Amino acid sequence: MKTIDELFEIKETKKGVWKLQGARIKYLNKEKGKLSNELMGVEYSSAVFKIKLKADRRMQRGQSYLKPDKEVMEAIRTHLLERQVMDCLKTRESISGMEGQMKSYYEFDEFAMKSNLFANVFPQLIGKTTEEGFFECKIIPNNFAWISKDEKGVYRYYTKRKNGHTMGLNIYDLMEISDGLNVGSLKGFQQARKQLARIFNISLAEEVWKDVHRVSIEKNLMICEGSGSNLQQHFPILTDYLRKYLPLIQFLNQWALNHLDIKFVYNDKPIMFLSTTHIEKMLNSKFDQTTISRVINMLTLIGLIFKVPHNELSQDEIKIAKGIESGRSRRWINFYQIPQYDEQTLMNAEKYVRIIINCELKDIAKITEDRVRKHFGEEQANQVYLSSDGKKKRGKHSKAENIIENPDDSDIPF
Repeated sequence: MKTIDELFEIKETKKGVWKLQGARIKYLNKEKGKLSNELMGVEYSSAVFKIKLKADRRMQRGQSYLKPDKEVMEAIRTHLLERQVMDCLKTRESISGMEGQMKSYYEFDEFAMKSNLFANVFPQLIGKTTEEGFFECKIIPNNFAWISKDEKGVYRYYTKRKNGHTMGLNIYDLMEISDGLNVGSLKGFQQARKQLARIFNISLAEEVWKDVHRVSIEKNLMICEGSGSNLQQHFPILTDYLRKYLPLIQFLNQWALNHLDIKFVYNDKPIMFLSTTHIEKMLNSKFDQTTISRVINMLTLIGLIFKVPHNELSQDEIKIAKGIESGRSRRWINFYQIPQYDEQTLMNAEKYVRIIINCELKDIAKITEDRVRKHFGEEQANQVYLSSDGKKKRGKHSKAENIIENPDDSDIPF
């Protein structure tokens, strides 16, 4: 791990010069892109010349930006612990005035990142400030700091070494460094958000929603693992039939747990999307793609997974389904919903498995659209084998029919 000095000082090496030159070129391209399309001829040349002069001055001062990635943030935390100055990132226990509920993470993130919360959240972070707004950086020795808003409206704590690198940290970055768990990762960011919401006494409706559905899926996983249930005793036929497919059932539930997102719901319950190709890869080819497709169809038939009809998808979801459609055809990726495996769901599943066995369809290769239609009826078949043109086979009007192209395939096997 690099030291703080190694991170912030620019050494006069070829690599250091190349880094500065790279930063200069990046700045030039960025600023030139902002110029009005109406500028032409001498006016345009003059504007570009001014940008180049500014870029040269930046390079001379060594203003190369240091991105606060996982390595940098961990180095900063290690440095603070070694110097025993972690108190500069000690947060307040509670801040009043913002009590209430926000609907979504997006709403809270807008508040957290587009408000200057640094002094409120970290009371020991900012010391005596100059008229220009600069102050001694308590996080990085020999640096000075300031609070500023970037072009996207996000407030950052900027820290800079004279003739060295500049780095900007948002409120969540500092929370992660302070907390020390999963620094620089998605999980670390989520923990920082949760902690910040707690400090401001703000409950997140999205977090409550996630907790409810998280519990439901975790119970499913416990049932699959045989914890806290007598599945074999109460549903012996179902248990024996699904035994060899348990890794796939567990994977689907775990994927649903890991991808809870309030933006993707159907009948107020979470849905997920993924391809059979990806499942095969994630399961290290325990099942081939054809087997995975057949097992998912079987699970849909017995009610342990639900396929969202394409004409019930939102336009954004349709774009996703079409955007990552199967490479070998124009079949769409499906959206799935995992029900809670309560007693009623498992009783129905066992009932369907009995019919499957009695109809000599125990081999999943024998579970085809025609046979499902014959033994289980039209409605059940249409739930398992979705129409690939976005229209329900039951004839119900499709809200999406005017914006969906018609692929050649008559059904979707995955």
